[in-house]
Amino acid sequence: MKTLANIKIICTILLLLFVTNCNSNTTTSEDTKMNLIKYGENYKPELEKANQEYLFGMDYLSYEWYTRGVDYEKGYKLLSNMGVKSIRNWMHFGYFMRDPNTFIEENVRVMHDMLHVAASYNFQIIGMNHVNWSVTKKYFSIGKEKYQTFEGSKYEEWLDVYE
Repeated sequence: MKTLANIKIICTILLLLFVTNCNSNTTTSEDTKMNLIKYGENYKPELEKANQEYLFGMDYLSYEWYTRGVDYEKGYKLLSNMGVKSIRNWMHFGYFMRDPNTFIEENVRVMHDMLHVAASYNFQIIGMNHVNWSVTKKYFSIGKEKYQTFEGSKYEEWLDVYE
């Protein structure tokens, strides 16, 4: 019986929180405040619609699939046939660079061809990378150096290499 009473109390509290939050004033911009003063409570700010042209997007690992023998031209055609308008194309530094100063020319050439083919389908192409050069470990990794702002720190060196 005590459990049922506790559930009723919790439900009542949640209902009160919900009802009080429904009428809470949210922070408004200065322009909106001025328009409310000028036009009164009937002022309804215009809401901008998001660009619908690239609404349907996919994450696509074109280079990783290529290294596993998948034909990227067929992959892009399939994405296009599915109605995809935007692709997030993974391009990790480690695929294309031996170190921060040396490109792997053949891999770069393949990626340029992939991007050319993807562009022929009018995809919005968003390049993505979350790998970078570790100055302490001397290889590509996902992590960063410890955040230290003093001159000569490994973090500052990492920033220079990343740039």
